[in-house]
Amino acid sequence: MEKKRKVAKNKKKTSEEAINKRRSAPNKTKSNYDSLKKKKQLANKKKIKKKLSEAKKNRTAESKIKTLDPIDEKSVNNKAKVKRVSKKKVKKIKKTGFFKNPKYRKIRAVLFYMLMIFLVVSVAVILSTTVLFRISEVVVLGDSDYSSDDIIECSGIIKGEGLMFCNENSIRKNIESNLPYISEAQVNKILPNKIEIVVKKALPEAMFEADKKFIIIDRNSKVLEISNERNESAAILLGAKPLIYELSDIVSYEDENTKQIINEIITDFNDSGIGKLTKIDLEDQFNINVTYDDRIIIKIGKPIDIKYKAEIAATVINRQSVVSANEGTLDVSLSLEGNKTYFKPKYD
Repeated sequence: MEKKRKVAKNKKKTSEEAINKRRSAPNKTKSNYDSLKKKKQLANKKKIKKKLSEAKKNRTAESKIKTLDPIDEKSVNNKAKVKRVSKKKVKKIKKTGFFKNPKYRKIRAVLFYMLMIFLVVSVAVILSTTVLFRISEVVVLGDSDYSSDDIIECSGIIKGEGLMFCNENSIRKNIESNLPYISEAQVNKILPNKIEIVVKKALPEAMFEADKKFIIIDRNSKVLEISNERNESAAILLGAKPLIYELSDIVSYEDENTKQIINEIITDFNDSGIGKLTKIDLEDQFNINVTYDDRIIIKIGKPIDIKYKAEIAATVINRQSVVSANEGTLDVSLSLEGNKTYFKPKYD
């Protein structure tokens, strides 16, 4: 019996120890269950938050739509439709390209007409150079000491070349530079095959002495001749101070105003009918003197209103008392200021 009691006591002890051990050891299954439970709770919370956020968005969108007028709703819908249509159109344009797209119809028409004009012009140019408008006649008009053949030869015109490609300026320069006694040449093209050259004669109206030679010029200071002898029909030019002078070229003077003064004096005195001048004195350009008929000195003074002074000098010289005098001095320098003109005859 005692043995049985001992065995029973031992069994109780072992069972109590096992229970104590179980209670003291961590429960693994329980901890795993708790972690899974927490994860599920977090997932549920996230789902609930998403649903709440989506519900808020839907509520705000519905509230906006409710606040809009029916017209605004239509405009929104129309804009969406336009965007869809425009996207479709863009896709179609990309497919059709430049040559089939109706949007570029005007540009294609402009390019087509420009191409046609270019072709027509090019054909016309080719025909004018090869078949049509070829020079067959050259006519020379005007007053000149040169013959028509000399003028045509110096012009550089070739019969048979294209009229359209004939340069008038080069022809004019060739004539004026190779023929000194032509002051001006005008070139006209006359369709279909004619060129007309109108020339103007240059007159020896002044001369100055340089390098022991006489440089004869016209009123435009063009060099007509470089001679060892004096030309009796040209007025002696004093105080001009020429720098560069070559045959058929314009003289370059030290003072730029000298060329204009010479031109005005010769032109205005010739137009007034006073006759030829024999001397032009420009030593002092504020006290200019000219000599008429190698016997009457005309004081012009400053080179201002020379035409008016020349007309007054012509009216005085045409009087019988002045013309009968052999020599004298006529002062018209102060005629512009309302003063009288004076003529002092020279007595022996």
